[in-house]
Amino acid sequence: MKRVTGVFLTLLRFSQFASSVLVMSLLAYAIHAYGNRGNKKTNFTLATGVISVFYLIALGILCLALPTLIYIGMYFCAELIVCMLWLAAFVVLAKAQGERSCSNTNADGLYYNPYSGQYTADSHRRACNSSQAAIAFSGLCFVLFLISVILLGINVLTPIRKRYQTQGMWRSGASMGTKLHRWSGLALSEPFEETAAYDNTNVRTGDVEAGAGDNAAYTSEPNGDARYATNDPNGQYHTTTTNTRYTTTTADPKTRYTTNDRNPGSANVANSAVDQHAYSTDESGDRSYQEKVTEGAHSGAMSGSTAEPNRNVNQMP
Repeated sequence: MKRVTGVFLTLLRFSQFASSVLVMSLLAYAIHAYGNRGNKKTNFTLATGVISVFYLIALGILCLALPTLIYIGMYFCAELIVCMLWLAAFVVLAKAQGERSCSNTNADGLYYNPYSGQYTADSHRRACNSSQAAIAFSGLCFVLFLISVILLGINVLTPIRKRYQTQGMWRSGASMGTKLHRWSGLALSEPFEETAAYDNTNVRTGDVEAGAGDNAAYTSEPNGDARYATNDPNGQYHTTTTNTRYTTTTADPKTRYTTNDRNPGSANVANSAVDQHAYSTDESGDRSYQEKVTEGAHSGAMSGSTAEPNRNVNQMP
């Protein structure tokens, strides 16, 4: 399919070139046959043909030698200008050469010379027919360039604008990682890769830290039914999460620690299984701390702190 598209685009450029050359050739022959230097209207069409041929030759060289030199903003403007020139040339030439038929004569049997604006005895039949044919081919040039402008907008301008917005209008193909079709310049021979949109419809979200209590597995989890627990090789700890309150139970049933962690900077560490700590809060909101230390072979040394600047510490005997 891409090969068929490339052949079609190449034939389109060749048709533009051939039609432009035909317009120039037909008008040049007509002007020479009439023995005249032409008029402003005819010369305008002739100049449009010259511009078109030069543009197509330059474009072909650039596409072959420098296919990454895109600058789609300038390229699209140039293509559009040539198309509008052919529209104007078609209208002007049709007005100058198409008002009268080549076989029409006046009352004296004289033929009209469109280049001099006078009636002569010579019909200049072949030159007149060449001028009429130039009108048809100038209209064909306009249609062909209109098609190329549309294809350039669809195949080159639109993908670049979608990917790089307005900045892509003035960037080279090398900076965007692409290049033009070598034989036509009407498509990207290395199109941009389409990026699939992210679909999170099957992802369940739950803010456990905020107390949502959602224990659904995440999508990156190899086992969708797995639950998360601490990696403890000795099997001494098991951590459960419920509304940001953490309860940790050691293997020794005599030692229990319950922590309501309101300050992330606090830490409680106990080194003896006989230490007992109790925290309580009265109805007024003031906290009290009671500590009971049993002397023994191990003194029950405790290290740690609770970041509560207003607490009252009472040591029980």
